[in-house]
Amino acid sequence: MIVLHVQLLTQEGKFGELEQLLLEMARSSRAESRCLWYHIYRDLEEPRKFSVVEAYEDERALAHHLETAHIGKYRESLPRLVQEREVSKWFTAEYETLA
Repeated sequence: MIVLHVQLLTQEGKFGELEQLLLEMARSSRAESRCLWYHIYRDLEEPRKFSVVEAYEDERALAHHLETAHIGKYRESLPRLVQEREVSKWFTAEYETLA
């Protein structure tokens, strides 16, 4: 299993627009057959900050996800909606052992 953790800091005045985009992405991503989960979190202390945690069966599932139309729309929107972005990718060895 591959887990992505994406942290986003919204541009000033763009919170609602980014939130809507993330909600659309969550719906579309969850519909992908090999997406295991997709969760959006908002920081309680810094309301402009979002974390997205998403999991895919394997690298092929992630590669498919990154080629979808909703990811293309997200990438096009990033410069005007997001001030800072940090992405980390994790392999969950425990899941592989327990599965």
